[in-house]
Formats: sequence, structure tokens, C-alpha cells
Amino acid sequence: MTKRIVLIHAVTTAIPPMLHAFREGWPETQVSNLLDDDVAKRLVAIPALKPDEAMIAAALDTGKRIGVVATNPPAGPAAEAQLRAAAATRGMDIQVLQALADGAFAAGNAGDFSTHDRLVVEAAERIAGSVDVICLAQVSMALARPAVQARVNIPVLTSPATAVARLKALLSGS
Repeated sequence: MTKRIVLIHAVTTAIPPMLHAFREGWPETQVSNLLDDDVAKRLVAIPALKPDEAMIAAALDTGKRIGVVATNPPAGPAAEAQLRAAAATRGMDIQVLQALADGAFAAGNAGDFSTHDRLVVEAAERIAGSVDVICLAQVSMALARPAVQARVNIPVLTSPATAVARLKALLSGS
């Protein structure tokens, strides 16, 4: 039986990376997209999974030294706060090292994905030697993951891929 997944997005730029993650991680699903979470919450009577939850859990499962790469300055501190809150619920002490891919956000918004990805890779390389795992802090960064993973020798996590894997496990019982 095909599973139907409804994704709720805050911004349209999140849609392509999420669809890519489903095509790679769980292609047999039927995916729909909503942009207004207030309406979506009224339409469904099931729990909603935030993509970052799965990435944060995977990061905490991987190590205590966690790198966060962001392209938008507020995203790094927001991701760090989420990591620290989740670690506190587990009783874990963690270290978080942030790196800003300065200029990548503007490049991505302008459609210059080559520059976006290059700047994300450079930011990840700056911290890779000091952390156990790297989290790409924004959904819009997910398509840069293969380029980053090719240049660092530690796991690189994205919220789309980890969310798909978690949903697949929850909904298919595996």
C-alpha cells in the first residue's frame, strides 16, 4: 500500500530538497505539499513531525561534538538552541561549533547553486576536524550534502533525508 505523506513548508524553497529526499529515500510514497501550517494543523488529527527533530536526534546519536553549518545567520543559533534543548532532555553534554557559509544564502536565492554549494562546502571544511557530525541547518541546504560529504570524513546530516528515513521507519514498521 502506498503511503501518503503531506509536507508542511514555511517557504517554497524547502519543497525541492524535500521532494528530492523522498525520491531517494522512499520513492514509493505519494507526497503532497502545503505552505500554510495554521491551516494544515486544523486539517489533520495526527501528530506532525518537524524535519529538524529527526536530524537533531541523529546528530545526538552520532556524537557529542556537533557542527552546524548555516547560510542564513539566524539559522545557526536556532539550530544550536534546538540541539542543546534535545541534548538536555537526554541528559547529554554537547559541544556545538557553528560555521556560517557567508554569501551562500544570497547565491542560492539568486539561483547560483554552484556558488551556494561551494560556500557550504568551505564552511563545513572549516569545522570538520573539530566535530563528530555536521548538520546542515536549513532545508534549502540539503542538495549541497553530496558535495559536503565528498570533502569531509564525518557524517553530514540534513533534515529532509533524516525526516524521510524517520517517517519511513515509523509508518512502515521497520
